[in-house]
Amino acid sequence: NDNACRFLGYPREELLGLRVADLDAPENRVNAPEIVRQLFTVGQAMIEQLVVTKDGRKLAVEIHSHVFDLDGSPTMISCMRDIAERRRIEQALRESEERFAKAFHSIPAMVTIADALEEGRLIDVNEAFETITGYSRAEAVGRTPLELGMWPEVAEYEECVRQFGASGRLRNFEHHMRTRGGAIGVGLSATEVVEIGGRPIVISATIDITEQKKSDEAMRS
Repeated sequence: NDNACRFLGYPREELLGLRVADLDAPENRVNAPEIVRQLFTVGQAMIEQLVVTKDGRKLAVEIHSHVFDLDGSPTMISCMRDIAERRRIEQALRESEERFAKAFHSIPAMVTIADALEEGRLIDVNEAFETITGYSRAEAVGRTPLELGMWPEVAEYEECVRQFGASGRLRNFEHHMRTRGGAIGVGLSATEVVEIGGRPIVISATIDITEQKKSDEAMRS
């Protein structure tokens, strides 16, 4: 489409004459056989790699590809997203990680780090997030909690967005949360915006209070 032409720097006629491999950075090609295998066995693939523009620049992208049948011929459609900013943030986080890595990974509360300018897409999660939600870091990074299906109550999500938008922070926000296996629990969250590498980053900590809520309800009954 037009965005692909602008992003890669090619006129449409020239771009249509290229193979997908012509846009790959040389360092990607070692993974090409595995990507092809996944496409034609699973029917889809999501990868992060470098593409080369017409003027020779290498750009970091996330590519979602699907293979489907078009009039009896296997056809691939791909959507490409520029992730240069996310990569830059990840690098900034890595450079400062030593200062908070121990607490981030060992704290029993679920902690997430998300990009405020990318619809809250997750940049990193801690071990408690993986344990409590059932989602691995690999599954979570690059997606939003909403895309993961972690908000079973739309009204609660909308209220969270309203409060956060009004003040730029959340304190003691109680909400339902869905795990990867479909179980519904209750979380108590606090959220703050900080600046890392010149970009606003959302850091959230959530305590699982499911058992506490069950005990409270049992006592009342």
